[in-house]
This record gives sequence, C-alpha cells and structure tokens, in this order.
Amino acid sequence: MLRRYTRRVLLAYDADLPGLKSTFRAADELLRQGAAVSVVTLPAGEDPDTLVARSGADAFRELMAQALDV
Repeated sequence: MLRRYTRRVLLAYDADLPGLKSTFRAADELLRQGAAVSVVTLPAGEDPDTLVARSGADAFRELMAQALDV
C-alpha cells in the first residue's frame, strides 16, 4: 500500500537488535515491491522519537540526508 504513495522510503527503526532485524525485514519487502529503500542510521541506544525530542527535528533531518541506500 505504501508503494502507491511514494517510490522512495526511508527506514528509521530503533538502534537496537530488534530494530536492526525489523529494518532488514521491511527493506526486503519494500525492495520486492519496487521501492527505493534507504536506512537512517541512528546513534546507538536512540530511537526516532527520543532523538527528535532531545535534539530536534533538524538533527533527524540531518540523519535522513545521510541515509544509506539498501
């Protein structure tokens, strides 16, 4: 369903083992659906909401700009 609205997807899961596993699982499926997938690398121990709350949206946008293609 997501592919109907966009071709490019940025994944930003928590920076822990379950988040890493979820990233790979989601990326595999999105690639199968023809999406261009990139991964936002968060600092160790961070998750997207606490990063934004602590450092602000600009800090998260900077990480998004540095996202790596899968």
